[in-house]
Amino acid sequence: LIAQADQNASGILINRVNATGQLPDGSNVTANDTEPVEVIGSAISVEKSVVPPYGSPLEKITFGIKVTNIGKMKLDPVIIEDVLPAGLNYIDSIPAGIKHGQNISWLLGTLEPGQSDYIMLLTQIDWSASGTLQNWVSATGVTLNGTNVTDVDDELVKVVSCAINIIIPLNRGLECCCNNCCDNCCNCPGNITNNVKLNNSGQSIQVITFGNANVSNLSQKSKSLVE
Repeated sequence: LIAQADQNASGILINRVNATGQLPDGSNVTANDTEPVEVIGSAISVEKSVVPPYGSPLEKITFGIKVTNIGKMKLDPVIIEDVLPAGLNYIDSIPAGIKHGQNISWLLGTLEPGQSDYIMLLTQIDWSASGTLQNWVSATGVTLNGTNVTDVDDELVKVVSCAINIIIPLNRGLECCCNNCCDNCCNCPGNITNNVKLNNSGQSIQVITFGNANVSNLSQKSKSLVE
């Protein structure tokens, strides 16, 4: 008798056999026996983390990927696939991954039961990105009998807008000092010497530089800059 465990089977399976014989007088005699079979289960787990979970455009975001063989059977190979959403760009990873568009994949070696492996994925928020970006990762392990076990996980990255307003007081023009001469509208190779009010209308500003400005015919009372 050759039997095969179902793909979803787990734990201890009890196989029972019964035998019945008939005596010359027509009565029956019976016997039975059992034999336990342990199904060695196979399973895989993938966990994703992100640092930081938010950022402004062009900021770098690092993902950590942990894959673990949580079954009782060796997995070989183990394949990791990460799908970057529009708005997140691949920069680098350890170990190096194979890039196909927004999909990054890694072919890992053997994972024994209880063993884990790790991937560090470095990305950058695209200049045009906005809202919340969802990054998915999947792990696939191949068992000794050729069947696959899979798991998925995801992390969210919130894109934080970054803006600053420069507001010129209404009762003043833009004063530049050029060769010891002041003019309300001139090309200024040096620093702007006007009093201005800065209003951060976003949530994150990394570097703001004033200097070596070239300003001409500024008629609006406010300008918006995005860094």
